[in-house]
Amino acid sequence: MEGHLLLSFVTVVLGKVPGDQYAGDKVLRLKPDNEQQLQFIRDVAQTMKIDFWQPSSPELVTTNRTVDFRVPADWVSSIQYRLQKIGLKYELDSDPTLTQDNSVQRCISLSKLIS
Repeated sequence: MEGHLLLSFVTVVLGKVPGDQYAGDKVLRLKPDNEQQLQFIRDVAQTMKIDFWQPSSPELVTTNRTVDFRVPADWVSSIQYRLQKIGLKYELDSDPTLTQDNSVQRCISLSKLIS
């Protein structure tokens, strides 16, 4: 009975695993050095749908602090262009689906153990 309950839970969690929903999205890591770069991040947060990972909201972004956020695929090239234009260096992670929350990976591993 416990095994079936656990398997049901894993199935429900896995049912919510993003598939193609995030295809082409990118996670950008950057560190604003000055007020102009900081303001750029705040402006982007207000005008585009980006998902802040670290810190968890744009209000917590400060200079000289690493910022990670997910950018939808249709906005990636625009954001990259604008970052280059203001001289803000960044790193890209092209597979953001499992990097923010490892609980999805743990559930997948758990389901393999059960079956």
